[in-house]
Amino acid sequence: MAINKLVYYIIPLVVLVLIIIWQFGPNGLMEGVKTAVKGVISKVSFGAKTTLASKLILPTEHETAIRNLVSIMGKMRDSSSTNCYMNYKVKGYGHSGMPDLGGTTGTIITLSENKIDLSYNGQVPDSLTKELNPQMKGIKLCVISGKEVSDNFYTNFLNTETASSQNCVSYGKCYSPYYTSVKKIILSGTESISYDSYSNLELEDGGWLYKNDLGEICFFPTQDMFNGDEGLNDDFVFGGGNSQGESIPYKINSGELKLCSSTGDWKKYQSIELAVEDDNSVVGQVITQVCTGLIGKDCLTKYNKPFKELPSEAKSGCWVVATSSSSPTYYGYFWGEAEEGQILYSNKLESPGNLEMVSDSLKLGQNEKIKTVFSDRAWYAFNGHSLVCLNHYWYDCTSNEAGKILNLNNKKYTCTLDNKYPVWKETP
Repeated sequence: MAINKLVYYIIPLVVLVLIIIWQFGPNGLMEGVKTAVKGVISKVSFGAKTTLASKLILPTEHETAIRNLVSIMGKMRDSSSTNCYMNYKVKGYGHSGMPDLGGTTGTIITLSENKIDLSYNGQVPDSLTKELNPQMKGIKLCVISGKEVSDNFYTNFLNTETASSQNCVSYGKCYSPYYTSVKKIILSGTESISYDSYSNLELEDGGWLYKNDLGEICFFPTQDMFNGDEGLNDDFVFGGGNSQGESIPYKINSGELKLCSSTGDWKKYQSIELAVEDDNSVVGQVITQVCTGLIGKDCLTKYNKPFKELPSEAKSGCWVVATSSSSPTYYGYFWGEAEEGQILYSNKLESPGNLEMVSDSLKLGQNEKIKTVFSDRAWYAFNGHSLVCLNHYWYDCTSNEAGKILNLNNKKYTCTLDNKYPVWKETP
């Protein structure tokens, strides 16, 4: 009887142990369940429907267009020019600068100050985003869109009758506002742009961007038929058939609007010369020549005479040299430094500053003619030019550079037009 009771208890215990091993062992049923659950969890996302994908590759056409856009925006940011234009269009794409990005399930480009965010089919191409973001540093955004903005922009820059007489860039007589500063721009879908409070506007921009007087880079939302709060008539932007010579590409090709030039495009000269021939021509003469190096060494003087003594680099300002030839056998020269920030004009007399004599020819001490030139200090720049002394060089301003800003030594100078005369003006 006792044995029967023992068997009665032992058999259920053995069965229980076997069940436990089968359910929870290393290869048991529960291990399979756990593996399956982990697999499900790994495929579930919470919150925003985007995931990082470092190896995600965008469609080649999209990536090429995005890289070019960021590159062009960087060149515009770095350009010394303002009120200028550049084109980011790679090829084709109809009237837009961007290819068809594929709608909400395609590529979405989000631009903001100093930053670009990308997504494709709900995923983030993490490596490409990280690569492009440093190139966005210092980029601020704007649009030619908003109440009265497109009409004013058209009047200031594109209208055949008002743009030349208005001369917004040269004389500052601008109808405002003609741009809207924004925090975010989204490019998506087919010829579509959104910004701040506007969504899914038309983007038949032909790939054109505009850099305003604040250095912000503006996109051109567009609309059909007429200018309006959403943007310019698309014909005026991409050069459609109804623009009749008032489109951005037409104005660029005719020279009425300018492309953004690179910072290194300024012409500069290390020295300038004023040659004096007689007593009556001392005051108010036009400088004889400019030289990218040193006059008398790298550039021949007017009298083709060599200098016995040449300075190297100016101590604080820019080199000026007065030369004189009273007779075939007598020749004199006088070197001096113009002050940093000194401006010379072609339409009015101006002193080259408090000139400090650095060196002169052996006989020049008795040459009152040269001394008079420096004491009167009234020189003209070449006709159609203005010169400013910065960092030991004379920088040249002509009508071709009107609107460009020169930033150097923590100082800012703008090349402007004053009654059609180029004039450097220090900018706060």
